[in-house]
Amino acid sequence: MAYNNLSGSLPELGNCSELRYMEFGYSSLISGAIWESFEATASELSDLQRTGNKLDELGNLTSLRDIYLNSNNLTGPIFWDSASAVSCSCRNLTDMSLNVNRLEGSIPAIFAQLENLEYVDLSDNALTGAIPPELGNCIRLNRVYLGNNRLTGRLPEELARLSNVTSVWLYSNSPKGRILTSLGRMM
Repeated sequence: MAYNNLSGSLPELGNCSELRYMEFGYSSLISGAIWESFEATASELSDLQRTGNKLDELGNLTSLRDIYLNSNNLTGPIFWDSASAVSCSCRNLTDMSLNVNRLEGSIPAIFAQLENLEYVDLSDNALTGAIPPELGNCIRLNRVYLGNNRLTGRLPEELARLSNVTSVWLYSNSPKGRILTSLGRMM
């Protein structure tokens, strides 16, 4: 459904029991809530182009493994509230790419529930506050990209738990304090 001039809303997708992947990139097809019919089977969500998107309906995609929604004009907080956050029901999530959007607010502590997360890219947004220590609970993380935000505060010692990390981007932020000695051991 990508790269077309279709418009309107999607028909019911609930009967597509084998559907695992759908790309909506560069299409104006999605004008209403698509998630209700897509939620039962989707394992990967990629290239959703829709102005003013919010992430508040992704929490029902329980089979979701990968979110690649970079450069999608996403606005607002990463997760709308702790009670219904993506991570509460998307425990299979391994890759999350939300870079180059207009997300704001802090990185939520609820990341601690994403125990299978291996890759997170939240760079090039308007995120503020400190990096939550709970990010250290995502012990499978190997790539963490948080550059070009407005992050402040000290780097949490809990990041030393991330023994699989091969790449960390924190450029164009304003962290305070010293570089963690444990961060050097991770590399």
